[in-house]
Amino acid sequence: MKVPQAISYAYPYDDVLDGGYFGAASRGGGPIPSTTPTFDPDAPFYTYDLDKARELLAESSYPDGFTTQLYIDATLQFAPELAIVVQASLAQIGIDVEIVRLSAGDFSENVFAEDGTKTDPLEARINPMDFFLFYFGSGSWVNEPQYHMELFWEVDAYAMRSNYSNTLVTEKLEAAKLLSPAEPERIQLYKDVQALMLEDAPAVWLAEPHLIVASSQAIQGFIWRPDQINRYYYVTKTP
Repeated sequence: MKVPQAISYAYPYDDVLDGGYFGAASRGGGPIPSTTPTFDPDAPFYTYDLDKARELLAESSYPDGFTTQLYIDATLQFAPELAIVVQASLAQIGIDVEIVRLSAGDFSENVFAEDGTKTDPLEARINPMDFFLFYFGSGSWVNEPQYHMELFWEVDAYAMRSNYSNTLVTEKLEAAKLLSPAEPERIQLYKDVQALMLEDAPAVWLAEPHLIVASSQAIQGFIWRPDQINRYYYVTKTP
């Protein structure tokens, strides 16, 4: 646990928001995005602290650092630049990172490949390159914590590729499914999950990019839908 915590402390969150996204992004809110119901603004978020990162790494099984690889889909916006930031930051605490740039197809094939003969979701995942780090960006179509966690962080979730598993987190997620959205107990369960996962640090939640769109009064009929999938059938344009 100390290695992922050290990595989480070694990332310059605010510098990237200002210099990489030019202010068009917010701090990553952890496993539950900052705009999602049940998000806890008082959760124990990581900050950029190289001294703390070095301290944690010194207490880990790799006190002298180690060499690893960071796999990225090089076609994604910001991915190559963010990879360089991660590489430079981790070098300061003794972790040597090789950036491996892949095409979208090769990245997807290696990250999401599964062995259909295996019933255990963790055993079914095939990672031929045995990578330690990878950059992945996505979001939920529906702004609801249960939907988000089922998509990204449950043990058998399609998009969960960090092989993360915490029995207490699983128990709380299952309990939350039995409660209505506004129940205080449900809200607290998701806050507990957020705190537990931040402590475990199965990922470094880098940023939440803002959605920037261009608009025109000549466009009519565009309707925002809860699933955030655009439908253009009713959209018209006036001269």
